[in-house]
Amino acid sequence: MSLMNLLKSIALNFLIILGGCFLAATVFCSIFANDVIFALKDLWMIVLMAFTSSLTIFVYYSKREISKKSMKYRKIIQFLMVVICIFGIGLAKDWIDKDSVPQLVVMFVIVVVVFFAISTYNYIINRKVAERINHALEKLRGDS
Repeated sequence: MSLMNLLKSIALNFLIILGGCFLAATVFCSIFANDVIFALKDLWMIVLMAFTSSLTIFVYYSKREISKKSMKYRKIIQFLMVVICIFGIGLAKDWIDKDSVPQLVVMFVIVVVVFFAISTYNYIINRKVAERINHALEKLRGDS
């Protein structure tokens, strides 16, 4: 993945992750703290959490083609980085009670669902781009 494509992907993923973070915060607060009132700095922390999570895409940056095996390892590393980011900020800001197993489990499930949804979206988009490129190459081969 080229650096320019990587930066475009980070920008797009940031917006998608931000939406996922706000949706996740809404679900989490509806379950555990339905009387919570967010301060402006809390909203900015959610934006920061989304931004730092979107930066995890840098694990895919390589000047060479990445093998399928390496891609799987990078996906696992990215997931762990996202979990550390979300839980790190959530625990530091006392949004998650570290002594509450239900809160930890629900937050983990929310992170998994959002990560899976974004990964699936990116896979579909990348597959469509690859299909268009392959179709264009087939057309060029057919014309020559």
